Amino acid sequence: MKLSIFLALIIISHGMAFSNKVVDQSSEEPYTKFYTHYTEYKKGQKVCFIFENLSGGDIILPSSAPWAIFSEDKPESPIFSPMSLQVITNIKNTEKKEWCWNSQDMEGKEVPSGNYFVRITFFDNKGNKFFKRTSFRIRI
Repeated sequence: MKLSIFLALIIISHGMAFSNKVVDQSSEEPYTKFYTHYTEYKKGQKVCFIFENLSGGDIILPSSAPWAIFSEDKPESPIFSPMSLQVITNIKNTEKKEWCWNSQDMEGKEVPSGNYFVRITFFDNKGNKFFKRTSFRIRI
């Protein structure tokens, strides 16, 4: 209850309410970058990915780790989604944020070789919700 009130106050203090509107970024001029260091990783190697704000304004992350890993074979459900603080995080213009994944699923087992993608959720300063993804491969 206290956390809900706290989050509501933060949203109000930012002068916005988040909407469920999802914008298809493929039809708009891109204003963020989301990429991995490499397109291919060895099995067991950490996969690191970077979110870069180039929008000219603030971007808002809904948590400290607003990303999930999916298999290209089963894109409907994540194979890993990190535990994270539900804290609204502002990413200023030209600022970058980096996270790494240890190539393990939710049960702590190493994932097999295959094609994967990481998807991030974020909001613009008007409260519009966006998803962006980047693909990579894990090989033995």
